[in-house]
Amino acid sequence: MARDAPLEFVYSLGALYDRAGATNTAVQIAYARFCLMLGLKRKRSGAEETKEMMAVASSRLQRNEPKLRPTIEMCEEATYAQTQMPPRQALELVHSLNRFEREIRQGTLGRDKEKRGTEWTSRQTRSKQS
Repeated sequence: MARDAPLEFVYSLGALYDRAGATNTAVQIAYARFCLMLGLKRKRSGAEETKEMMAVASSRLQRNEPKLRPTIEMCEEATYAQTQMPPRQALELVHSLNRFEREIRQGTLGRDKEKRGTEWTSRQTRSKQS
Protein backbone atom coordinates (compact mmCIF):
# COMPACT_ATOMS: atom_id res chain seq x y z
CA MET A 1 0.00 0.00 0.00
CA ALA A 2 1.31 3.43 -0.89
CA ARG A 3 2.32 5.78 1.92
CA ASP A 4 -0.09 8.44 0.69
CA ALA A 5 -3.09 6.06 0.77
CA PRO A 6 -4.29 7.20 4.24
CA LEU A 7 -4.01 10.83 3.16
CA GLU A 8 -5.96 10.12 0.00
CA PHE A 9 -8.63 8.49 2.16
CA VAL A 10 -8.86 11.63 4.32
CA TYR A 11 -9.21 13.85 1.25
CA SER A 12 -11.82 11.54 -0.25
CA LEU A 13 -13.79 11.42 2.97
CA GLY A 14 -13.62 15.20 3.29
CA ALA A 15 -14.86 15.62 -0.27
CA LEU A 16 -17.68 13.19 0.39
CA TYR A 17 -18.82 15.13 3.49
CA ASP A 18 -18.54 18.35 1.49
CA ARG A 19 -20.63 17.09 -1.43
CA ALA A 20 -23.22 15.64 0.93
CA GLY A 21 -23.33 18.86 2.95
CA ALA A 22 -22.63 16.74 6.01
CA THR A 23 -20.49 19.12 8.03
CA ASN A 24 -22.40 18.27 11.21
CA THR A 25 -21.61 14.59 10.71
CA ALA A 26 -17.88 15.32 10.59
CA VAL A 27 -18.19 17.29 13.85
CA GLN A 28 -20.26 14.50 15.44
CA ILE A 29 -17.60 11.91 14.62
CA ALA A 30 -14.78 14.04 16.06
CA TYR A 31 -16.89 14.83 19.13
CA ALA A 32 -17.75 11.16 19.73
CA ARG A 33 -14.03 10.26 19.50
CA PHE A 34 -13.23 13.04 21.99
CA CYS A 35 -15.88 11.72 24.40
CA LEU A 36 -14.49 8.19 24.12
CA MET A 37 -10.95 9.45 24.73
CA LEU A 38 -12.23 11.06 27.95
CA GLY A 39 -13.87 7.77 28.90
CA LEU A 40 -17.38 9.21 28.68
CA LYS A 41 -20.34 7.57 27.03
CA ARG A 42 -22.72 10.07 25.53
CA LYS A 43 -25.93 9.18 27.37
CA ARG A 44 -27.37 12.62 27.95
CA SER A 45 -27.48 15.86 26.10
CA GLY A 46 -27.35 19.46 27.09
CA ALA A 47 -26.22 21.03 30.34
CA GLU A 48 -25.54 17.79 32.26
CA GLU A 49 -23.22 16.40 29.63
CA THR A 50 -21.47 19.72 29.06
CA LYS A 51 -20.83 20.08 32.79
CA GLU A 52 -19.46 16.53 33.08
CA MET A 53 -17.28 16.93 29.98
CA MET A 54 -15.92 20.24 31.27
CA ALA A 55 -15.01 18.67 34.62
CA VAL A 56 -13.28 15.65 33.11
CA ALA A 57 -11.48 17.54 30.34
CA SER A 58 -10.35 20.37 32.66
CA SER A 59 -8.95 17.91 35.18
CA ARG A 60 -7.06 16.06 32.45
CA LEU A 61 -5.79 19.32 30.94
CA GLN A 62 -4.88 20.41 34.49
CA ARG A 63 -6.25 23.87 33.81
CA ASN A 64 -9.45 25.71 33.01
CA GLU A 65 -9.38 26.17 29.23
CA PRO A 66 -11.65 29.09 28.22
CA LYS A 67 -12.22 27.75 24.68
CA LEU A 68 -13.28 24.29 25.86
CA ARG A 69 -16.85 25.13 26.92
CA PRO A 70 -17.84 26.91 23.68
CA THR A 71 -16.28 24.09 21.66
CA ILE A 72 -18.26 21.44 23.53
CA GLU A 73 -21.47 23.47 23.34
CA MET A 74 -21.08 24.00 19.59
CA CYS A 75 -20.44 20.27 19.09
CA GLU A 76 -23.61 19.52 21.04
CA GLU A 77 -25.53 21.96 18.85
CA ALA A 78 -24.16 20.31 15.71
CA THR A 79 -25.32 16.93 17.00
CA TYR A 80 -28.97 17.99 17.22
CA ALA A 81 -29.18 20.81 14.62
CA GLN A 82 -31.51 20.52 11.66
CA THR A 83 -29.31 22.75 9.46
CA GLN A 84 -25.70 22.15 8.54
CA MET A 85 -23.05 24.47 9.93
CA PRO A 86 -20.68 26.26 7.55
CA PRO A 87 -17.71 24.09 6.52
CA ARG A 88 -15.15 26.54 7.96
CA GLN A 89 -16.85 26.45 11.38
CA ALA A 90 -17.00 22.63 11.30
CA LEU A 91 -13.30 22.47 10.43
CA GLU A 92 -12.43 24.84 13.29
CA LEU A 93 -14.40 22.67 15.75
CA VAL A 94 -12.71 19.49 14.59
CA HIS A 95 -9.29 21.17 14.85
CA SER A 96 -10.11 22.40 18.37
CA LEU A 97 -11.21 18.94 19.50
CA ASN A 98 -8.06 17.40 18.02
CA ARG A 99 -5.88 19.99 19.77
CA PHE A 100 -7.56 19.35 23.14
CA GLU A 101 -7.25 15.60 22.62
CA ARG A 102 -3.55 15.91 21.75
CA GLU A 103 -2.89 18.10 24.82
CA ILE A 104 -4.71 15.67 27.10
CA ARG A 105 -2.85 12.68 25.68
CA GLN A 106 0.52 14.46 25.96
CA GLY A 107 -0.25 15.50 29.52
CA THR A 108 -1.22 11.96 30.43
CA LEU A 109 1.90 10.56 28.81
CA GLY A 110 4.07 13.15 30.58
CA ARG A 111 2.56 12.32 33.96
CA ASP A 112 2.99 8.58 33.31
CA LYS A 113 6.66 9.09 32.39
CA GLU A 114 7.23 11.18 35.52
CA LYS A 115 5.53 8.54 37.65
CA ARG A 116 7.57 5.73 36.10
CA GLY A 117 10.76 7.76 36.59
CA THR A 118 9.93 8.33 40.26
CA GLU A 119 9.13 4.65 40.77
CA TRP A 120 12.36 3.62 39.06
CA THR A 121 14.40 6.05 41.20
CA SER A 122 12.78 4.83 44.42
CA ARG A 123 13.40 1.18 43.43
CA GLN A 124 17.05 2.01 42.73
CA THR A 125 17.37 3.71 46.11
CA ARG A 126 15.79 0.74 47.92
CA SER A 127 18.05 -1.75 46.14
CA LYS A 128 21.16 0.25 47.10
CA GLN A 129 20.04 0.35 50.72
CA SER A 130 19.61 -3.44 50.82
